[in-house]
Amino acid sequence: ERVEDYLLGIRAELGKDARNSKIDLFNTRYLSKLFARVSGDVGQKAQYFLATGNLVTRTGLDMQQMSGYTILAEKLNYLRYLSHFRCIHRGAFFAELKTTGVRKLLPEGWGFLCPVHTPDGSPCGLLNHLAHKCRLTCAVEESADVERTLVRLGVAPGMPVPALRDAELLTVQLDGRVVGYCSERVARRVAQQLRALKLQQESHRVGSARAAEPYAGPDIPFNLEIGLVPRSTGGQLPGLFLFTTPARFVRPVTHLATRQTDHVGSFEQVYMEIACLDEDVRPGVTTHQEVLPTNILSAVANFTPFCDFNQSPRNMYQCQMGKQTMGTPMQSYPYRTDNKLYRLQTGQTPICRPRIYDDYGVDGYPNGANAVVAVISYTGYDMEDAMILNKSGYERGFGYGTIYKTEYVDLGKFRKSGEPITTHFGLG
Repeated sequence: ERVEDYLLGIRAELGKDARNSKIDLFNTRYLSKLFARVSGDVGQKAQYFLATGNLVTRTGLDMQQMSGYTILAEKLNYLRYLSHFRCIHRGAFFAELKTTGVRKLLPEGWGFLCPVHTPDGSPCGLLNHLAHKCRLTCAVEESADVERTLVRLGVAPGMPVPALRDAELLTVQLDGRVVGYCSERVARRVAQQLRALKLQQESHRVGSARAAEPYAGPDIPFNLEIGLVPRSTGGQLPGLFLFTTPARFVRPVTHLATRQTDHVGSFEQVYMEIACLDEDVRPGVTTHQEVLPTNILSAVANFTPFCDFNQSPRNMYQCQMGKQTMGTPMQSYPYRTDNKLYRLQTGQTPICRPRIYDDYGVDGYPNGANAVVAVISYTGYDMEDAMILNKSGYERGFGYGTIYKTEYVDLGKFRKSGEPITTHFGLG
């Protein structure tokens, strides 16, 4: 919109000069003066947008909200900073809706969005976090080999002509483009063989250091999403849908036939049989299994030990409270210029830790202390939301923290008029 405003401003100035017969488009000095007369503040507006998250627009840009497009990556502690880069916000507009359907976690979100890590209150279900094994595809894959492989596996190229049009035929689409058609039986076989080729190529790539001969098969991207939608009495249009584009969610699962790690996307997952535990596997039906049952949780939700013994809202509260504690946000305090920083002086490693604690290196950024608490129950009542500290623990520094506040000093204010300006490098 700002570029359009700039071009409209130049057009208006050209029209004004044309009426006064001052126009000369072959004169570079005239053009530079013309551009200088129009304020081109495109960069400033983009900078303001990124700094505040607010849209200042004359047309509305057909957006549902005018603010909240950026968030500040706060370094309150390690978990909070980590969560800022793995969160997804549906938008402030949906928080005003009376319906609750938009807040529900849908089946295709299993393993991609954490069912625990969401705030309570108005943003519940609107502010979600990625599961800790979910990742985004970033590369633009080459898909020419995929199309050639489809034809070789039995897909008829092009669209079916009217004379051959049959209710049993399914279209095969690659990145939203129809590349051919086949029967449902052929489509099932093609989907299985494509997945086998994908895994075969990946296993050869992983073991390429040991393999002497180069891979000679077709180039099938490992992030290829193979969504076979079967024929049903309603619902989605049947067909074989293949995706190689960037900006898709993928997550690792175990391919039972080869015991390899396969990456599946949110579209194909709905039409696949993925078991969670060993007892969930149905022979001849189940094709994949979860690597770990805890892979559906976000990084912060995974740090709650024995979370399967908690009441469900307690796990949600812990995800919020874990990001609000005074911890160790960084190890570079002397070099930071943040307005305010917190530091837990006597951080400890937890006595009980989950499996992924060491994977994320949280011991380098301790987030709390192990409290030894004795509570005596009186007439069947217990203490709630309170803690009795022992005196020696307090004296040894339990819960002791420091707040760093940055103060900016203008040395020019201390210089008397007439004094020479000198520089001194050193620690003071």
